[in-house]
Amino acid sequence: MPTRFPYLHRTVVVGLSVGLALLAGAGVASAHVEVDPNQAVQGGETTVTFTVPDESPTAGTVKVEVSLPATAPIASVHAAWVAGWTTSVATATLAKPVAVNNAQATTAPSTITWTAQPGVRLAPDQLGLFAVSMDGLPDNTAKLVMPVTQTFDDGSVVKWDAPPAAMGAEEPEHPAPAITLAAKSAEAAGDAGAGASPSAAASGSDGTARWLGGIGVALGALGVGFGLGSVRRGRRTS
Repeated sequence: MPTRFPYLHRTVVVGLSVGLALLAGAGVASAHVEVDPNQAVQGGETTVTFTVPDESPTAGTVKVEVSLPATAPIASVHAAWVAGWTTSVATATLAKPVAVNNAQATTAPSTITWTAQPGVRLAPDQLGLFAVSMDGLPDNTAKLVMPVTQTFDDGSVVKWDAPPAAMGAEEPEHPAPAITLAAKSAEAAGDAGAGASPSAAASGSDGTARWLGGIGVALGALGVGFGLGSVRRGRRTS
């Protein structure tokens, strides 16, 4: 009997304030919505950051929505807190159960949404950083494509939903960010089946903490807020 898609492992809930990197207009205009890191392992877990550029010359971004594939569901998703924005993760019932990671998924996370509070926006020539913790990545696909819908305060909408370009083909104007999922190794699969030892779990937790600490250092070098209770406003610099 199909059951709700289970939580496979612990999830890391990250407090990350929106990063506003002030760039020259030409630089932002050539940017795309990207996800980093863009590689992970099937059935595993990861914490990724979506980089969202505001390419409008006048309008500010007030909503960012990430769509998750129903055909390759993720077990659990937690969106990072962003100062000045409300965050929500919606769950949907799948049209038919999907077998992923030795379980039948009948429901799964479907969208992640960040909405700016009144008076807050991602201004033109700025980049927003939005982090997400994902656990129980699908094992039935080699490419996890996650379209992004970007809404501006003038009512306009940009959909970053074009499929990834084939090798050698021209890149689309608004490509959807995607993660390449490597097959789980036989050794890793055996460990997962037997259950991870306490020392292994501690090692994984320590690795995640170090990785997140590295992000903090990198963002600090860029003048980007990390885990702070304030939003850097759109002050332009030369």
